[in-house]
Amino acid sequence: LIEQRLKSTLRTHFGKSYALVFSPDGKSLAAIGPNQQLIQWGIPKYDVIGRTFVRFDDNAIVAISPGIKHVATSYKKTQIQIVSVETGRRLEPLKGHTKQIESLAFSPDGKTLASGSRDGSIRLWNIP
Repeated sequence: LIEQRLKSTLRTHFGKSYALVFSPDGKSLAAIGPNQQLIQWGIPKYDVIGRTFVRFDDNAIVAISPGIKHVATSYKKTQIQIVSVETGRRLEPLKGHTKQIESLAFSPDGKTLASGSRDGSIRLWNIP
């Protein structure tokens, strides 16, 4: 039997969290919510160390890269929008799915994005 121990509770002002990711070095945690704000907390104090706004469609699927460098969101249901957390710059939308995107996940190094769609495909994308 695994003993469960609550380590900490972080409060957000946005209610639910669409995506969460720890930085690869374990020194920060990022969350993004429906208000389109990405918040980063420093670890171990869990103090807010950054806030960035990332625009995306209502009910979008959202993923944050492990290095907290990019946010990927479904866009117009069948496309993917990649946004730089540092600059807020949007890359050209990734196109290829023919039905609604249902899932997004970055590889551990943040250089590949996987997208799953109702069209029955999983696509792998290179991320700069």
